[in-house]
This record gives sequence, structure tokens and C-alpha cells, in this order.
Amino acid sequence: MQSAPSRIFTLCLLGLLVVSTIATAGIYWRVYGFEKLFGDFSTFRAAAMHAAAHELPDVYDVGTAQRLLATTGIKEFSYFLNPPTGLFIVYPLAFLGALPGLVFWVAAQLALLLMVLHMDYMRALFAPQGREGVHTYPLLVITFAAFCLQNLLFAQVATLCSALFLLVLAWRRSRPALAGVMLGIFSFKPQLGLLLPLLLLAEKNWKVLIWAAATAAAMILLTVGLWGTGLWRDYSAMLSIRGQFLATDPTLLFSISTSAYAALRNLGASAGLALACQGGIVALLLILLWPVLRRGKESHKILMLTLCAYLVTPYALIYDIPLLAVPCALLLRRAEADVAPRSELLALLLLILVPVVTLMLQISHIPYSVIAIGSALIVANRLIMRERNG
Repeated sequence: MQSAPSRIFTLCLLGLLVVSTIATAGIYWRVYGFEKLFGDFSTFRAAAMHAAAHELPDVYDVGTAQRLLATTGIKEFSYFLNPPTGLFIVYPLAFLGALPGLVFWVAAQLALLLMVLHMDYMRALFAPQGREGVHTYPLLVITFAAFCLQNLLFAQVATLCSALFLLVLAWRRSRPALAGVMLGIFSFKPQLGLLLPLLLLAEKNWKVLIWAAATAAAMILLTVGLWGTGLWRDYSAMLSIRGQFLATDPTLLFSISTSAYAALRNLGASAGLALACQGGIVALLLILLWPVLRRGKESHKILMLTLCAYLVTPYALIYDIPLLAVPCALLLRRAEADVAPRSELLALLLLILVPVVTLMLQISHIPYSVIAIGSALIVANRLIMRERNG
């Protein structure tokens, strides 16, 4: 039988997830107010409507952004910042009213994620561990619900990206063409899918890579064919404006970021130093990750991929974190099976608190998200090494 402390610990963590969810909603209500909730949805819908009406200069609105930067520093930088391929993702919003569009935007992402979580691939990953193990698949669903909340409050796209990420993993062997298409769609928000091509290279899965490249190329060519090359020029200009904005007043954005680069900038480091350190961290992560991707078990691969995804990119914000539900659930399963040492339990606790604690501490220049994700990564690497060595 399972020991009581393990069951009590798991129930306490689930309770903490519920409290974290409620507290996160309260914090965002307090900091941003009701009018700021779902604010990014309006930028997506506006971009879609401009594209549908062929009002191309208004999609990125470079002129207005430049004037605001010169006069106010753009305290509220609410502009469409995805590549033009992202217009294919938001385009249906052009034909829906504000409220129906918001409901569709949130519900469609959640429905796709729930479909993915019910796939045999995900159920196999979270099957009972040990003879008396508890089926921890419900833990994955609960954890995803908690970690998706910030994404839903911003009406952002990380819930969709999480579903795409998991679909690439689930279909990469059985349906390589579909997996490649899912990976190619990541061109609209590439930073969250950076490590998936590395996995495919390690496994020599050329079919998925070819389909991914073809899909991304087709999306780019379609944007040029439908709207011309001007959108890509405007997008490049908007990235430059974004860089100026970060140099002018980066505090708020860096305080809600999960990357090491942002943490260093938030601590006062220059952009050059932070980028150099980020490069060193990426090199170290690749050294740790490559052997796991080549020879590791499937659970080891997904554990490392989902943790490293938020450290290899210099740009990931707090609403991009839904994929962290996967390592949380994997570590929770070990806690349920009563095989997790204290270091794993501590790392799990830090990881679970990321949604609610990050903003509170990082606004005081304490790089909590990097500490939490880094601790979980160290623990995960030690776990993998122990299992590999028997």
C-alpha cells in the first residue's frame, strides 16, 4: 500500500494549485484591473480585421508605435507582435464579434488541449508507476488548468502552443506528416518550439523535419501572396521598436518573464552581458539535453524538453508557461508512488508556485522563475542519471 504521507503530500499540492489559481486571478485583477483582462485578444482581433480588410499598414501600425515611443516610452505596448504567419491563426476572429470571438478564442484552445491530453500517448506517459501506483493522469489535467490560467487571462496563445508541442511528440513516429505540419505552424510563435527540431535531429526523424520546413515555407509564401512583402518589413520594424522599448523601460516586461536573459536584465545587467550569459546557458543545456534526446526514455525526453523550453529562449513570458504542467505532473507521480526524495519534492513545490509567485518576487528583482525551473531541471537531470545507471 502507499504510505499516508505521500497521499497527504499530493493532496496538499493539489490544494496549493487551487489556491495558486485563485490567487493568480486576484493578483491580475489587482494589478491590471478588469479592463486589462483578455487585453491581448483585442490586439489579435484588430490585426485580423485589418488583414481581412486589406488595411495592411494598420496590422502592425509602425508609425503610431514610433510616435508613442518618442513621447511616452510606450508604457502599454499592446500591438500585434507575431510574425505575419500568425495572421492565419487569428484570422477567424475578423468575422466574429468581440464577445463571441473571445469565447471562441479561449474555448477552441482549451478544446484542442483537452483533446491532446486524452490521447493514448499522454495517458501512457502518466500511467500508474509501481505496483500500487495511483493513476496520475487527473493530476496532469488539474495542473494544466492551473498553469493555463494566466494564458487565459491575457487571452494569449500558449495554450494552443502547448497542444501543438504535445501533438508533435505524440505523432512524430505514427503520423510524421501531421507532426511536421504541427511543427511548421510554430512559425507563428517559434520561441516555444525551438527544441523540437533538436529532438527530431537526435532521432533522425527526417520526415517530420521535411514536412515542418515545407509547412513553414508555405505559410510564409502565402502571406507574401495574399498581402505582399510589406507586412514582413513592418514586422521587422516592429521588432526594432520593441527592442527600443525594452531598452527604454524594461522593468515590467522583464519582471513577468521566465528566461535567464530577462532575469539578468531585471537585475541590472547590460543587454550584451545578458545575451552572453544566455548563450552560455544554452550551450550547457544542449550538452545536458542531447544524450537524453538520443537514448533516453520517452518520459525523460518530455521532462527535459518542457523544462529547457523556458530557459533556452531569451523571450518567454509568464503567460507562456502551460507546458510546465508536464514536469509538475511527472514529479507529482513520483511523489504519489512515494519514490521522490526531498530534493524532488522541493523542486516540485517551487515549480508549482511559479504562476502565483513570479510576479510578486521578480518585480522586486528576485529571479524566481529561473530559480524554480533551474532547480527542477537539476533534479530532473539527476533523476535521469540515477535511472540510467540503474
